[in-house]
Amino acid sequence: MKQRGIDRDDDGGDGEPDDRGRMHATGLIAHALEDRRVVDKLGFLGYPAVSKDADEVGKVTVSTLVNQVLVPLRDELPRKPPVVVIGHSFGARAASWTPFTARLLPEVPGMTDISGPDLVAGLQAAFPAARFDPTVKHHHPYVEGPASADHTAYRTLFAYTCAPDNRLLAGRVFDVMIGDIRAFERARDQAIPAFATCEAGNPLDGPGAPVPATDKVLLIDAHAIIKGHNDVRNETVGRLLRTLMARVGPR
Repeated sequence: MKQRGIDRDDDGGDGEPDDRGRMHATGLIAHALEDRRVVDKLGFLGYPAVSKDADEVGKVTVSTLVNQVLVPLRDELPRKPPVVVIGHSFGARAASWTPFTARLLPEVPGMTDISGPDLVAGLQAAFPAARFDPTVKHHHPYVEGPASADHTAYRTLFAYTCAPDNRLLAGRVFDVMIGDIRAFERARDQAIPAFATCEAGNPLDGPGAPVPATDKVLLIDAHAIIKGHNDVRNETVGRLLRTLMARVGPR
């Protein structure tokens, strides 16, 4: 009796596998990834890799520019104008390292005061609130690592805007992002020692209203002036940054 199927593949083909189903599935995935809405929802999956890229850029490239070029220049100029570093999202993550890495870089001839920048301002920063709050454990420390060194050991003022943000909300798979409004609410409601809180419209947006005098990390409720993750290029945000910079006087 002739044995049937001896030369057939498991899918019933005659020696050549049928890839039509696989190709169809691949086509559907490719089509879905062309949809911006799908990409936005899945973008957080790349967070671990992109976050480490931002950390590397911040610890080396940005920190070198700030601490070995701008800070020495500041100290040579009349009245020592402040050095201000501003970043958005992962750019704010990169900027956040500049004070902490100042003393790890090669010495600058003639520089005795290795102090880092005067102000670091982050707009919707994509790194965990636990970076500054050692009382909170990271969800996944293998992604983020331990909290930073005590920020009060540096003269840098840290200020971060917080707003409702679907992209940062997705990042909660890894940690609560400092630029998410939930970080502000937790700091406000639980009086987290590392943070001081205020609202962008009150007092920062009012004429002559001061930023709180504090050496804590300032979290700013910016939901009234920031409506989306890239909604940072508007006049009100500009005035907020100008207000923050005006509170950092000559050293």
